[in-house]
Amino acid sequence: MTQEHKLTKSHHLRQNNRSLILKEIFHTPGISRRELADVSNLTEASLSRITKDLIDEGLIQTIETRPERLTRGRPNVGLTLCQNGMYILCICLTAFEQKLSIVAANGERLTEDLITGWPDIRPNELIDQIATHVDILHRRPDLQFDKLKAVSLTIAGDIDTHHDAIISARPGIRDIDTLYEQIANTFNLPICLQNTSIALHVAETRNKLSREPSNSLLLYSGIGVGASLMIQGLVSHGSEHESWIGGIMIERPPLSDNIIADNAEHQHQTAIKLDDISSGRAILHRLGQYGIEPAPEHGDGGLHLALPHAIRQANSGERRAVAAFSDAGRTLGLAFQSTVALAQPEFVILAGPIAAAHPFVDGFDRAMRDYNAGFASHPHTLKVSKISSLMATEIVGLERFLLSKPLID
Repeated sequence: MTQEHKLTKSHHLRQNNRSLILKEIFHTPGISRRELADVSNLTEASLSRITKDLIDEGLIQTIETRPERLTRGRPNVGLTLCQNGMYILCICLTAFEQKLSIVAANGERLTEDLITGWPDIRPNELIDQIATHVDILHRRPDLQFDKLKAVSLTIAGDIDTHHDAIISARPGIRDIDTLYEQIANTFNLPICLQNTSIALHVAETRNKLSREPSNSLLLYSGIGVGASLMIQGLVSHGSEHESWIGGIMIERPPLSDNIIADNAEHQHQTAIKLDDISSGRAILHRLGQYGIEPAPEHGDGGLHLALPHAIRQANSGERRAVAAFSDAGRTLGLAFQSTVALAQPEFVILAGPIAAAHPFVDGFDRAMRDYNAGFASHPHTLKVSKISSLMATEIVGLERFLLSKPLID
């Protein structure tokens, strides 16, 4: 091994140990050095050196913690992340959430604001809104905004992280391909770019589950359909392209009943796109609550307003809504049966607004049970995400710039 390789390996080891310490402190505020040593398996000297560096950098601080029982002597000392250790600007641009926020190193959301003008807003107009918001925060004496260190950007659509590029967005935002470059030029900060499926997947596996599963699959259903596959804790590059998921062709499944006439365009087809049954757009077309065909050039009209009402109908037992959501979930399950069989994910996560519809989840679960009896024997395998896209954007930003190594292999 050359000297250069030894130095590189040593650097990676230090970074991994540093990330491990930060992650444990993030998830267990007030953790003691002794507890850190137990969970990290680091030597006392290594742990002391890393924590000293982090304190000197202003990322962590010591605090007095209450002992479990009253004792004499020195108080217990724990470690916690400094709120003003660093700030991350988070921007969420999806059909259901158009928001920006500032999140602190300890995970606290300092501020949140709506992005107006969606979806017809142009990138330069969006930049103006963000810059105005940040400028107002700069005037707050309690915030040290020289520590605004990074941007986390989530969009619904296709991305290319190798080239830091937005390929397309849903709904169609004009000149979306220039947004990344304009943000970089305006704020001169590193940017973490992800689509909705990846953001929610990382947030669920890093923040909510007790440990990082080696393999997991997240399926997103909102206005459209998306998916993210994680292999050995890293998101696969195929997850960057949400649009092709909805275009998957599947054998046209029978509908639950004939209450609602199927779209005449598809009546004689033996194969159909996944988006035409399992997306929010398809469900509302089927329920007759969205009469525009095709969808508007920019955006999805009132879809994001009508869908929550349809979900409430399904959860209350309204027959037509139950049938539409159940078929959507079952078809999504049919489309990904082979993926689950091949990847053997430890967790399958249903995310997005439609995952709040109980018939949708039940339909998906039935499809999986029918395909693989072993799936039914693991009740914790199927998980329904309740994380918002904005919160996921914040978690990904903290994960990328503070807590761990790169997310995409």
